This record gives sequence, C-alpha cells and structure tokens, in this order.
Amino acid sequence: AKVKNFPCEDDVRDPRDVAYAEEMYTGVSEFSFVNDTYDIVFLCRGNLFICDLSGNVERLTLTSGGQYNLCVPEKAPEAFFVKGGNLYSYDLDHGTVRQLTFLSKPHTSVCGYRISPDGKYAAVLVEDSSTYEDIRMPDYTPEKEVRINNLRRNNVGKPLALFRYGFLDLTKDSAPLEYPELPNFKPEECRKGTTVRPHAAAWSPDGTSFAFAYVEDDYRTYHLCEASIKKGWSVKERFSDYLEPWIEWSPIAYDKAGTIYFLSYRDGWLQLYALKAQSKT
Repeated sequence: AKVKNFPCEDDVRDPRDVAYAEEMYTGVSEFSFVNDTYDIVFLCRGNLFICDLSGNVERLTLTSGGQYNLCVPEKAPEAFFVKGGNLYSYDLDHGTVRQLTFLSKPHTSVCGYRISPDGKYAAVLVEDSSTYEDIRMPDYTPEKEVRINNLRRNNVGKPLALFRYGFLDLTKDSAPLEYPELPNFKPEECRKGTTVRPHAAAWSPDGTSFAFAYVEDDYRTYHLCEASIKKGWSVKERFSDYLEPWIEWSPIAYDKAGTIYFLSYRDGWLQLYALKAQSKT
C-alpha cells in the first residue's frame, strides 16, 4: 500500500460513547483485497484500516460517523464506503477522501450501491424512511447500565419506505445523482421514490450496462431491468414475472457476452434462465 500517515478526521464523541462503541462493536465487520496486491482493506469499529502481507496494519480513517458497506473495485485504487447516509471514496494512493453523494433530507440515505468493474460509475440505491416512526428500545447488553436506543421502524399499516435508483459518473467531481425513469412508474414517482422492494443487481463486465431486479409492493410481481450508460442511463424492462404466494430473493449475473442470468419459478421449479443481450427471450 502507498498510504502513509495521512491526516484523519478527529473523533469528537463523548469518551463514554467511544468506550461504549468499542465494547459493543468489536472485530472486523467487512474486508476486501486491493487489486493487484496482497493488501487487505477492512472496516473495524466503524473505521477504515489496511493490512499488508507482513501483517502490518495502518489506520486510514478516524471518524465518529462510522463507516460501512465497503467496496474496493477490481481496477480502481479506491475504497468506497457509506458514512452518515452518503457515499464516499478513499484514494489508496494519495490518502484523500471524496464525498460522492450529498443527500440532506432527514432520514434519507444511501442504503446500497454497486461500483462498475472499471471504477468509473456507481449505481446507487437511495432509501427515504421519513415515514417511519421512532421506537425506543432498551439495550440490556452493558453490564453496568441500561441504554435506551432510538430505532426507526415501519409499523404495520404505516407507509412503506421509498426507494430511488440513481447513477453517478465517478470520473467527474461533484457529479449529481441521475435518477432514470423506471418502467411502469410515472416520472415524478421515480424522482421522489417508489415503493418497489429492491432485489439483486449487477454490472456488466465492460461496465456499460447495469441490471437490477425489484418486486412491487405486493411482493408477487417481479421486474428485471437494465440501464445503459450509452443511452443516457435509460432503463429497459427485460423480464417480468408474477408468482404466488410471493417472489423469493435471488441473484442475477452477467457473462462477458452481456447475457444476464437469473433464477425463476416460472415453470413451477426453481430454474436458471438467461437473457441474451438485446433480446427479450
């Protein structure tokens, strides 16, 4: 690794909160190998570290915000993570941190993302849970005191969270999230958020297409869509299905020819299907 003694953000939490976090959140939560090296980038107690083949560990960030959802692309010397509801990247060559999304609405955050294999683009899933309610839950784990934690939950009969699919051009500084229109939804719904339930997602090997699947809020209607960078992030539905009593989660994947593979119970059994490029069959 080329990183060495880069400045980090100060941890401004109360010492009691720091001690509580170190007691509750121990060990490595996520890790990833760095491309073309034997180095490992990992998250531990909400901060970013790097470890070389000899076992030397260096801390890269020191933050009170907590970092999660780590990703290191195959062909980019960057580590991506989510902090405070927004997407960031850490340049492993120069030790600089870059904020990529700027979501500011309360209870709106990046809940998932996928980086293209070449590191040039990001597909981002934004969740708006402002309709959720605060629930106070006691935490009996600490030995000396009981803490009351605020959790946001979707109670029965209450509105669901809203989701938006967006795309980022990582080759540009401060590029805005672009929200494409989804089939079967009005443009204003796609901008504000829809009640779709996100399923699997995958980039094509060449990084020019992005396939993603979701189910409608009946949990029975399944849609498999594909967005094309060459066509301005336009989204085309490639496959749809309906299944009783519900659609099960299943992965999707590309091969080098652009064929999309997915699982379906459409004939009564769980089978593997393929969608060839530019084809609906």
